[in-house]
Amino acid sequence: MNHINNVIRKVLNSVYPSVCPVCQQTVARPGVCQECIGTIKLIGDRGCAVCGKPLARGEAGRCQACRSMPKQFDCNYVLVEYKGQAQLSIYNFKYSNARSFAEGYARMFFDAYGHQLDRYNIDAVIPVPMSRSKLKKRGYNQAEVWAASLARELNKPLDAKALIRNRDTLPMKELSSRMRIENLRGAFSINKNIIGKYRTVLLVDDIFTTGATLDECALMLKKAGVQKVYGACIAAGD
Repeated sequence: MNHINNVIRKVLNSVYPSVCPVCQQTVARPGVCQECIGTIKLIGDRGCAVCGKPLARGEAGRCQACRSMPKQFDCNYVLVEYKGQAQLSIYNFKYSNARSFAEGYARMFFDAYGHQLDRYNIDAVIPVPMSRSKLKKRGYNQAEVWAASLARELNKPLDAKALIRNRDTLPMKELSSRMRIENLRGAFSINKNIIGKYRTVLLVDDIFTTGATLDECALMLKKAGVQKVYGACIAAGD
């Protein structure tokens, strides 16, 4: 598997040279270049032990939100804060067909958290799915593109069919807790012909805000028999 992933990576690099996801200049090694690394805020050990969002001043271990309301996912890892140059970069990744950015962020994520994820014996990397209407309009699911790059870095299989999106949902940020629950009700389902073979999965999305979407997907996966659900997101925003 590792040999196959190395071959795939070499082929992709020959067709799509690695670029810095901030300045878009060609780089020898996937990731943010040295000139741009200071313009983004890596989270690292500043993150909540559960959701991965940066801890507020005075917080330790878990953030207040995770203390007050338990999550369905077991732990989520986040690479950067969704602000400044990182916000612009991820916007381009989502809406301007800058799919090559995924490789750089995946390599950085692996460097930051690969040793921790390796302990979990992950069976598959599963992206949060996009509705058919939005996929048709945009042309690609950025979470799946990012998940594919991350799966290659982790040397794990990608499964983009285990989790199904049934409909679009409203943006979560401005909704109350009750409205978020209603907004997500019935939005996702499981491919039961696939999911039964997984015990531990890595659930992947691009941006973590309220965590409601990741939580709902984790709930569906666990109801279907998955025992452990870990998360991976490029950025965390307010």
